[in-house]
Amino acid sequence: MENGYVYTLTFLSGAWSGDATTLKLSATNATLSANTVTLKDSEWSNYEITLTGNGSASKITFQGNGSSKSRFFLDDVRVVAKSTNATVTAAGWATFVPKYNVKADNVNAYVVTSADEAVAKLQKVTEIPAGTPVLLETEGNYTLDVIESATAVGDNCLKVSDGTISADDHVYVLGQKNGNTGFYLWTGTALDKGKVYMQTNSSNARQMLQLVKPGQEETGIETVESAGAERDGIYSLQGVRVAEARKGLYIVGGKKMMFNK
Repeated sequence: MENGYVYTLTFLSGAWSGDATTLKLSATNATLSANTVTLKDSEWSNYEITLTGNGSASKITFQGNGSSKSRFFLDDVRVVAKSTNATVTAAGWATFVPKYNVKADNVNAYVVTSADEAVAKLQKVTEIPAGTPVLLETEGNYTLDVIESATAVGDNCLKVSDGTISADDHVYVLGQKNGNTGFYLWTGTALDKGKVYMQTNSSNARQMLQLVKPGQEETGIETVESAGAERDGIYSLQGVRVAEARKGLYIVGGKKMMFNK
């Protein structure tokens, strides 16, 4: 059972006529909400217990109370995933990949629909198909309910590493520096398996791509000032110093400036 997931265990059982009515349950790599149930004598009954997964390989054991007469009937044993937990730290953003289809109606979840040299554009989703990497927003602990099926998310630049990704692939990972959260250029040697990452559509991408939610300016720039081309120290958005600025956005004195000529 997957770590952090909550499951529902249901089964039919009944005590053999005249035998003990206590049924014991135990599990490996899982925590049970109850370790015993009381059976009815010579009668089938439905039982339900909650399990919390602590690992991928789990085993559930049913046994009598240990006396010489503790026979029982058991049938229709089922384990169904119910929910999972997701945590967003104080950074305010986190990546998340569900093992099952889940509903994200109590947390802001996004996919990245496109990425260029400046920004990563986000699109909100309320259902996350199994194995789909997303971004979660706002610090806190969240419970996401498992659902039978989930609507496909469409375009998504987020990917999950298979353990063979290298820095030569122009990889970006979620990070925070100086209070700024975004996708930062990764310079490691091998990205861990299961790590969420992204690759841009442009070979001229910057060191950090800003997160742009629906409704925000596509540039992700909060303040734009006008400036004359006569100012010294003019740089492109890629950090390259230019002798003369043309129309567009540049960095002057550590600030983003809009040049009109």
